[in-house]
Amino acid sequence: MAVVQRLLKAKEVHTLAVHTIALKLGQAREPWPPAQQTRRTPELVAHSPEGWEVATVTVGTRSNCYVVSLPSVGVTAQLVNANQPHAVVDLILAALPKEAA
Repeated sequence: MAVVQRLLKAKEVHTLAVHTIALKLGQAREPWPPAQQTRRTPELVAHSPEGWEVATVTVGTRSNCYVVSLPSVGVTAQLVNANQPHAVVDLILAALPKEAA
């Protein structure tokens, strides 16, 4: 995803890498109960110049594809081969709102 983020930065698209860790604390008799840690798939979120979320990119479960969601154009899960980061960038650029001339 770092490749996609660099390509988008070169096109002046604002992105944010989101890494989420869920921590579930249990109730136990020990003074420090063990916690269950769940790591979620990192996401790359692209924003329009106005700050609206335009796209979310994640890596597929076997890391052989990007999963691109474009809520602004109604696409929930577009799969793109992992060796085609430029195709991901093209999808995101096409989903950006067009500036008024």
